[in-house]
Amino acid sequence: MRTAAGTKLAELTLNSSVAVETDGGRDGDSAWSVVVKGTARMVDRFTETYQHDAKHLETWLPSDKPIYVEITPHEVTGRRFLRGAAV
Repeated sequence: MRTAAGTKLAELTLNSSVAVETDGGRDGDSAWSVVVKGTARMVDRFTETYQHDAKHLETWLPSDKPIYVEITPHEVTGRRFLRGAAV
């Protein structure tokens, strides 16, 4: 993932255990949520950053996120939800 300098990134120097959640499916009849728990590290070599750029890691907001963080997953969980009227 990509990020910018700040408190979240500084926290990685103290504790590299992380949990990241992402959700999707705002349009349509279903939605999903995925949680990844693992170990994070800042990508610090240009060759690694270049390799990650090839994966087209784009930010959701038009802001500068020049720092790459790699998460080695230890646990991945997810759910799919059907949207609509309550049953």
